[in-house]
Amino acid sequence: MQNQQVIDAIYQYVRDQILSGAYPENKKISERVIGERFNVSRTIVRSAFYELKKRGWLYTTSKSGTYVAPIDFEAVKENYEARLYTEASVLMMAYPHMEAADFQRMREACDVMEFGKREEYIFAETSLHDLLRRKTGNRYIMNFFDTMIESMLRAASRSSIESSRKKESSAQWRTIISSLEQGNPYMASQLLQAHMIESYNNFCKNYWGNTRPAGSDISEQ
Repeated sequence: MQNQQVIDAIYQYVRDQILSGAYPENKKISERVIGERFNVSRTIVRSAFYELKKRGWLYTTSKSGTYVAPIDFEAVKENYEARLYTEASVLMMAYPHMEAADFQRMREACDVMEFGKREEYIFAETSLHDLLRRKTGNRYIMNFFDTMIESMLRAASRSSIESSRKKESSAQWRTIISSLEQGNPYMASQLLQAHMIESYNNFCKNYWGNTRPAGSDISEQ
């Protein structure tokens, strides 16, 4: 493989290990071990780690090494706030460009969300948001949401994804899809906002338990 392909493969591997819980927060990640796994030099591994650090997955301590970054709650909160007020508009922009094949792909993603494994659920739901972003055809929106999607994945690594949550979330998306198919993107955008608020509340429940500090509620802003 070319160097960039290996860097991408290492990036995805480490990110997936964090998402699955195999690499918990503050776990030390060895450049040597990763290099041996992919049979590449440490220079290649460092390039992948650099990208992971830029996206908030890893951090480095001087003379100590590289570790899995703890969840940055403020970053997650700001991500949800930004998406709450922009993604509904993104859906409205995407709607005129959506076709029957897109709705079918969305329903298939819902099936994976409901019946798939934890990591499959995470990537399937992310793909739904990503589809809306891409269907706008707007390069600035696609670039803007690229970082947001990484933050979505990072938050998901800390969220509890039980069977009941899978069913609930997939049902919410099916309702959004139905509204789009029926030619009512405005209703779909409102349902999407409600879904994001519930997802945020689920994250907070897992982050703090049953109590949250003041100022953490985005639904009343």
